[in-house]
Amino acid sequence: MSLIELMIGVALGLVTVLVMSQVFLAAEGNKRTTASGSDAQVNGTLALYAIQRDAQMAGYGLTARPAALGCTVKAQYGSGASPGATTLTLVPALISFGSGATPDTLTLWQSNKVTYAVPMKVTADHTQTGGAFQVTTSYGATAGDLFVAVPATWSSTAWCSMLAIAADSSTTFTTTQVPHLASLGGWNATSSAMLPTAGYASGSHLVNLGTGLPRTYAVNANKALQATDLLASNGTTSTMTIAPQIVQLKALYGKDTDLNGTIDVFDATTPTTNAGWLQVVALRVAVVAQSAQYEAVNGVASTITSANGVEWVVDGITTGAVACSFSSTQKCIRINVSGAGTGWQSYRYKVFDTIIPLRNMLWTR
Repeated sequence: MSLIELMIGVALGLVTVLVMSQVFLAAEGNKRTTASGSDAQVNGTLALYAIQRDAQMAGYGLTARPAALGCTVKAQYGSGASPGATTLTLVPALISFGSGATPDTLTLWQSNKVTYAVPMKVTADHTQTGGAFQVTTSYGATAGDLFVAVPATWSSTAWCSMLAIAADSSTTFTTTQVPHLASLGGWNATSSAMLPTAGYASGSHLVNLGTGLPRTYAVNANKALQATDLLASNGTTSTMTIAPQIVQLKALYGKDTDLNGTIDVFDATTPTTNAGWLQVVALRVAVVAQSAQYEAVNGVASTITSANGVEWVVDGITTGAVACSFSSTQKCIRINVSGAGTGWQSYRYKVFDTIIPLRNMLWTR
């Protein structure tokens, strides 16, 4: 065998290896794209399921007193600066809308009483410095439960307050008397400035929360959906990760504006009155999952820009919807995903959405 023949054989072998490598790389890329797309589908499904599960129960115990919805709730655990005072809104679901590429946050609230979450009617005036509420019946309440005191007519000067039923007090907890904590270690000690100056008049109500406090869903800087709970035990918060590779969360209120049992509009306008909150009977929620596989666009213009984003298919009663890029007859909301980090245009995205009836609001009607 001559040197020339040997060189020709080596060259043919190198060409063959090159072709095989290209085929292998292409197959491996397709496999990774498929696998990462499957991961995004699992992550998006889990994220949406977690939100939907909590949203379906939102409002339990709160909606039994419809006149209380929308009331500003002031609370404080202990008397020090940490964790300090907390201001909440007594509603099943509260959306904080993010602008541009900033995700929304969704706060859901329900009583977690496993027996009965029945509102208790106050039968005698309770002063700001009082230590116990007189009620028609404390049915369903137990020592240690949290409750929200709601004025008959709430306002900026007659707000709601969160307190705890005393587990150890000189004032006895009976079927007609509900004492609240008089120590400095719990929620709203006696004489706390968290209570309105005028106190709570006869005809007010106590909404039983059990130990249920709001849970907030949000997307963090590491592209993960997280749930943050306000803890009844010490007034601090606890955060857990629900699903990774989630880059956007968007939500809308579904409103029955004429109270005929049908949703008339989905919008991003937060109600400011009790009548407005009574119109909210559903949520429309979308989460955007990002694949983990980076696929460089290599100078080719990406179809995903900060202007058009990814498309969330909705309907004609959704405020802010525009024609979809793939159909002039369908409506879409364009979700900006440019906040997903460096090279965000070189990833694939999947949008998962659902409409969640707030069944406790519906049952109240």
